[in-house]
Amino acid sequence: MPATVKPVLETAKPLWEPQEGPQTVFFYSEEDEVGYGGAAGGGKSDGLLGASVRQISHPMYRALILRRTLRELKKADGLIDKSHRLFSKVARWNGEDNTYTFPTGARLDFGYCDSDRDVYQFQGSGYAFIGFDECTRFSEFQYKTISGYCRSIYPGLTKMIRSGTNPGNVGHAWYKKRFIDCMAPYEVVRDPKSGLTRQFIPAKVRDNKILMERDPDYIKRLEGLPEPWRTALLFGNWDIFMGQAFPEWSWDTHTCEPFELESWFPRLLCIDWGYT
Repeated sequence: MPATVKPVLETAKPLWEPQEGPQTVFFYSEEDEVGYGGAAGGGKSDGLLGASVRQISHPMYRALILRRTLRELKKADGLIDKSHRLFSKVARWNGEDNTYTFPTGARLDFGYCDSDRDVYQFQGSGYAFIGFDECTRFSEFQYKTISGYCRSIYPGLTKMIRSGTNPGNVGHAWYKKRFIDCMAPYEVVRDPKSGLTRQFIPAKVRDNKILMERDPDYIKRLEGLPEPWRTALLFGNWDIFMGQAFPEWSWDTHTCEPFELESWFPRLLCIDWGYT
């Protein structure tokens, strides 16, 4: 680290601080792979940007944050717009490469993966941090392949794979299986094949105090969405998806804890041939 940079870092104010609640848990999680969000407006994108700069004091730190398309990256109030508000005064922006370089030499790249072929543009790269914004927009192949480039040979760097997303989209099924069905919220599980740890941290719009203060009517707009999007985005309900026969389904409302049935209890079996 350059000698002129160290005293600045020691006295500087934080670039970004997480909000109290799920965003703080996400920011400080030390697990290998962490998912975040569920409901809309929970602070997912800001959480990813904040987590991506945790280790910028290391000169060889390299981070990558992705959206499915370049257009999504550059849309109004998208990731790049938000990053400019956070980092433009302290880091050098290269608009051609969509990259921030910090005074320490650390770097944050923004990328996209529109098709499965696009995963190969990252071949040979190494990132200590890889973040997927709106992760259910990605296929499982894209997620797993790009995650394989989370690596670093430099001591002192923690390798992190992070994602933020809502229910729905092309990746709904695989993401739900990977982060929702196999563990309780905040629980840490260890992948039996890789040995890496995994965690999911749910967040709802009311957890985002800044948004609630600056746009209190946002929650009313979520409440006005058509089903099943209202339930999915307002409550982060992963059991809701387009085209199902029972869009009002709620795990809390329509299920109960298992209990032993008496021999005289009637048994019913139903099947939906169209769904199966």
